[in-house]
Amino acid sequence: MNWYLSKKTSSITELKGNTTFLIPFDDNLTLDANLASWGSTGGWVPNAYILNTKKACSNAKYIFGNSWFTIMEGFNSPTDKCPLPVVMYKKIISRRRFLFQ
Repeated sequence: MNWYLSKKTSSITELKGNTTFLIPFDDNLTLDANLASWGSTGGWVPNAYILNTKKACSNAKYIFGNSWFTIMEGFNSPTDKCPLPVVMYKKIISRRRFLFQ
């Protein structure tokens, strides 16, 4: 997974990136994420958010909340339910309000 947010205006943020699944993304996997944030004095601050949890698909769906459906639609996923099938997803979700709730 290689996703990043790109702020276009104060109310519009794009989600860009790609995801390739060589096996189905399901609850037999572990979700391990390490996010960085941009520091107040410049430069990336590593380990700003670390997540390690079992049941990868269900927990990803829970963490993203209602944004999950926007992400699945934007990446042209054939389903918004777990498991997600083997495929490469590449897309820019743009010109939408993208709110994490």
